[in-house]
Amino acid sequence: MMKRKGNNVKTCLIISILNIVKVFLTQIYPQHTQAIEITIRTLIFIIMVLKQKSNIKQKGQQY
Repeated sequence: MMKRKGNNVKTCLIISILNIVKVFLTQIYPQHTQAIEITIRTLIFIIMVLKQKSNIKQKGQQY
């Protein structure tokens, strides 16, 4: 249970860092705002999918 909670904290931290990077990049390259946003959203989506897979594996190992 604690490990999963720590995993959530890591995921939230990674997503927060990605959002901060997105803000910096959109400030530096305003002409590429949409491309930067799509890229960051895709990375967040990939992270969420991988997290779901690891949660399913952990649940499978518990039983």
